[in-house]
Amino acid sequence: MTTTPDRRQRSVTRGLLAGNLADAVGTQLAQYSLVFVALVSLQVSQTQFGLVNSMGSAAFLLLAVPCGALVDRAGALTSLSLAAIGKVAVGGLLLVSLSRGELDFAGVLAFSVLFGLVSLLAETSQMAAAKLVSKDGAQVGRVVALMTSADRAASIAVPAVVGLALARWWAGNVVMGAMLCLGAAAWSFLSAARRHRQSTPPPAPAPEAAGRPPRPALLEGFRQLARTPHLPAITLLIAAGNAGLAIGDTLEAVLILQTLDLGMGFFGIQGAVAAAAGLLASLAAPRITAHLPVGTLFGWGGLAQALVALLPLGGYLVPTAAPVLLLVFAAAWAAVVTVTNIAGSAHLARATPQEVLGRSSGAYRAATMGVVPVFAFLGGWMSDQWGMVTALSIWPALTLGATAVYWWSRSRAK
Repeated sequence: MTTTPDRRQRSVTRGLLAGNLADAVGTQLAQYSLVFVALVSLQVSQTQFGLVNSMGSAAFLLLAVPCGALVDRAGALTSLSLAAIGKVAVGGLLLVSLSRGELDFAGVLAFSVLFGLVSLLAETSQMAAAKLVSKDGAQVGRVVALMTSADRAASIAVPAVVGLALARWWAGNVVMGAMLCLGAAAWSFLSAARRHRQSTPPPAPAPEAAGRPPRPALLEGFRQLARTPHLPAITLLIAAGNAGLAIGDTLEAVLILQTLDLGMGFFGIQGAVAAAAGLLASLAAPRITAHLPVGTLFGWGGLAQALVALLPLGGYLVPTAAPVLLLVFAAAWAAVVTVTNIAGSAHLARATPQEVLGRSSGAYRAATMGVVPVFAFLGGWMSDQWGMVTALSIWPALTLGATAVYWWSRSRAK
């Protein structure tokens, strides 16, 4: 029976989504294992844990742009496959270190860096892959939303399962599960890449006189960001939100596991609540983005983030209410951030030519995620030096300030 190109393309999309789901599960299994080892087994300080988070995201600042060029050159699906294979290799090294009992703080830092590198390649490839399997601009948003839904669906079960598993079993068992999931993701991405090559007609040969077209410059992605309507202001807003979240990610784990001593089980349940809210938000995102202008969506979304970011501070100040406040925070923050992230990614993918989308995605990641390593470390350091109240207060202040700048820039553009 002959397979039509449309059926092959749908098969490519299914492979992309299945691989994305397996990759999300495997990555979270490995990362939660590192958090457990750092905070529970090694009992690192707040500054040290901030450094762990900082090193894990340092690749976004240093290597996002060349990584985007690699995606443009190798292809999005091939890059996703390489990233998944790299995660399997890093997971194997982590398993060996755990089995020998040799994983110390320096080792946790090293594995955080390695996972950050391969995660950067995967995340940079995702946006280009979404456009690659889409027929038009509207479908790009739906594919991005589906990929986010798959990621959130995985996040519902993984945190709770990992929290309960690590409370009873050796962390190496969780890492082995991560490697199996990541191996399945690599196979799915490789199969999708093969089917995409079969369904795509070969390009017509260029006239000899025309020669080879010039390769886009390494920094072309930044120029594309600057030319795209709304995107500079959106990038600033998301970067500020990520800076605040980097502080929060460092302090939230310390708050739950050390200050309030709510346990790994609650930590996992909170992650599952956030994932469930994110899943619902990702399913609703295409309709929300279709009915709200981009400017309005991000303006009010930024204000909502600033208000929601006050809840962890409330949990610290009122420990008896902390479990409820932290669960409400997890759900509300995940919902707002999921919708705005899908809208931003879809807007960039629709407005950017496929041949430079990897570079544009890398530039977008560098601008929005490059602040994370700095503020992840500062979150722990500020908490150690000035107290957790000061550090937790800076989070909503950053988001509120960026939202004010966003509304100001919109008013000047009118």
